[in-house]
Amino acid sequence: MKAALMREIREEIGLDVIVFDQCLSIEHEYPRKSVRLHFFNCAIVAGEPRAIEVAEFSWVTPPELIAYPFPEADREIILQLQKR
Repeated sequence: MKAALMREIREEIGLDVIVFDQCLSIEHEYPRKSVRLHFFNCAIVAGEPRAIEVAEFSWVTPPELIAYPFPEADREIILQLQKR
């Protein structure tokens, strides 16, 4: 899973990262589907972020996350980030 995450980050935004521990796993039920999300602590080791396979992105602080629309399944990780 860590290797896949490293590859996806490189492909999506051009960063090389080291992946540490999994910090949270969430299972969420939507009316028509269920999702399982895994969140990991990572550190950037090389590269400059750029939109390669994503339309856009922004670096924001945890308190600023409330200004962005997120799926319901992301609510728990946002709360965890804001507590740090």
